[in-house]
Amino acid sequence: MLDSILFIGDSLTENHDNSTYTASLISRLLPQYGGFKQFDYLPLTTSHTKLMGEHDQITVKRTNPATVIHMWGESDHRWEQSPYKYSPDGKGFYVEESNREQIFITTKGLLKVTKIKIFYLKQPNGCRFSFGYSALSAGQRVLIDTDSSIEELAVVDIDATHLSSELIISLDGNGKKFAAYGIQFIDDSEEKGLIYNVFARGGSTLEEHNQLVNIEAYYQSIQPTVAVINLGTNDALQRPSQLTALQFKEQFQLWVNRIRNVCPNIKIFVIEPNRSSIYGISKGDDARGLLFPAYTKVRKEIVNENINMQYIDLPSLTGDYDYYELNGWMLDALHPNSEGKLQIANAIYPYLEKFDNNVTYNIICDSRLYEPVVSLNSIYGISKIDNKWTTLTRYGLKNQNVKSFFDIEVVASKSGRQWVSNLKFYAVKNQRPDYQINHIRGLKQSQVYRYDKVDFTSRLRLRAVKTEGNRIEIQARVVGFSKPEATEWVLSGKVTAASLNFLQEF
Repeated sequence: MLDSILFIGDSLTENHDNSTYTASLISRLLPQYGGFKQFDYLPLTTSHTKLMGEHDQITVKRTNPATVIHMWGESDHRWEQSPYKYSPDGKGFYVEESNREQIFITTKGLLKVTKIKIFYLKQPNGCRFSFGYSALSAGQRVLIDTDSSIEELAVVDIDATHLSSELIISLDGNGKKFAAYGIQFIDDSEEKGLIYNVFARGGSTLEEHNQLVNIEAYYQSIQPTVAVINLGTNDALQRPSQLTALQFKEQFQLWVNRIRNVCPNIKIFVIEPNRSSIYGISKGDDARGLLFPAYTKVRKEIVNENINMQYIDLPSLTGDYDYYELNGWMLDALHPNSEGKLQIANAIYPYLEKFDNNVTYNIICDSRLYEPVVSLNSIYGISKIDNKWTTLTRYGLKNQNVKSFFDIEVVASKSGRQWVSNLKFYAVKNQRPDYQINHIRGLKQSQVYRYDKVDFTSRLRLRAVKTEGNRIEIQARVVGFSKPEATEWVLSGKVTAASLNFLQEF
């Protein structure tokens, strides 16, 4: 199963105060899809939702912040101007006079990719820059000339032949202009998994998103199958440029038309933004309090007048921001804290979770590579297990997955009570051509208690171990027994395995 989810929004969707509801939501969705397919689009910025990976897995840095300027702040309410209007989210870096500045995109471990794209601006008096992996010398990297008689968004891609943990953008020293917006990490080798992207910016409006002249080029590249849009709060709050309800509807339909022109079958979820009582201001010429219910009506009309769209009434599902405040879920009067964003993720999750319930996991063993194995399902009858480790069953991993997750349940009984034991662990493969199993992690040992009679108790211990031949064995032994009958066990069980494609390979 493959889905590409695109989140469109403002500060609630973007990384605000180091938290976002999208991170929690994606973490919960990943197991349904067998993990990530690819990392995909990353804006050139030092702060973004997708930079919030575990242990700063991906970072973006530049040599001279004074000259390599963040578009983030400079583009505020100027999305219709150059160079910002060629971005998908008002983000990127620009340089007025190139002086050998460098930008570094660094990953801890190697991202699983087959090619990488860079989105940049061709413009009059544009500089030249090189782009490539740090494993290559500066002269071996792709050299790009951005000088052009007109402004236009351009894209160049490189393959993964010289893959390393660092990408470098190096500008020339000729005192010319530079602008670039983002990097897209693509993995064509994976046919399933989840992709997600975030085109969001604190303080942004729906009208500003529609001012981006090349947004279709980004839609074409990331090919979203699901869009989650949460915009409109700032369209109502920002004076004196508030949109009337009619204008807001025109802008909303324009956004729908533009994304549907590229992705006609995309499923769109329209989120009703949350609000507090301070949004009800309606004094004198302040129309903000009247616009919010009018915008709510517009969102419902847009959903009803278009196909394949669904409305999510967030305030009804979680309570309004006054309720958040009572529960300590607000950072300030306008923004929820991390706990508040978790409540939002919990409310949205069932809508995306129901989008497709057909999940297929990779099987554990490939009979073409290993002899047939005995699964725990077929271990019935009385098994003689003594105080030495005895192999119950063994498994091989089917393909070249980075990790495979096992959830093994064993029910043991004789004449007494039944107790259930669970093993939950990862099998991790290396990156060498032989793809040997390096090690296993997680809950690798467990035990089952059995009370046959008052006069004795026995325990069946289970463990998962790596053995010769690139296999994993489930082994058992009995401890704490005083009578021969204690070695006779009736075993049954089940095994679930899901192969996950993680961002960082081991």
